[in-house]
Amino acid sequence: MTERQTIPYNISEDIPPTITQVIEDPGLCESFKKHLEESYCLENLLFINSVQAFVNINDPDERKEYFGGIMKDFLIDGAPYQIHVPSAIRKELEKRKNDPQKDAFYELWNEVLNVLRIESLPRFLQGRSYKALKEHPERQKARLEKFFGETISDPQLKNDDG
Repeated sequence: MTERQTIPYNISEDIPPTITQVIEDPGLCESFKKHLEESYCLENLLFINSVQAFVNINDPDERKEYFGGIMKDFLIDGAPYQIHVPSAIRKELEKRKNDPQKDAFYELWNEVLNVLRIESLPRFLQGRSYKALKEHPERQKARLEKFFGETISDPQLKNDDG
């Protein structure tokens, strides 16, 4: 759950990506996000992303405010992106609201990440959007360009008529 340098996942490999590789690769994550929207479980990925942002906040006042936002968006009854949370965890988080530490959501973050890994990722990897990325090199190129933020040249994608 710490900030680190990532490398793009090689989608042509026979070994499927892990949930961490999917989340850290902007192109794969965007495709996964669309899959989750269609599956009506986008809130899990949004929670993971919010907690990752929370962990990177060093200012205690800003962290406290962001903590409140996460509680409001994901954890209170009727939240716009309410995730399923055991009441014991919710009560423990409520106790931390005045001085939330960076690890405040760690237990819940792990649970939600496991839900994504066990339930959502296998369906995504079997779905049409992942298969389309894997089967069409030009989509892979676009995904890599999004990852690196620049145009890349791939000799395998050029149409050589000579």
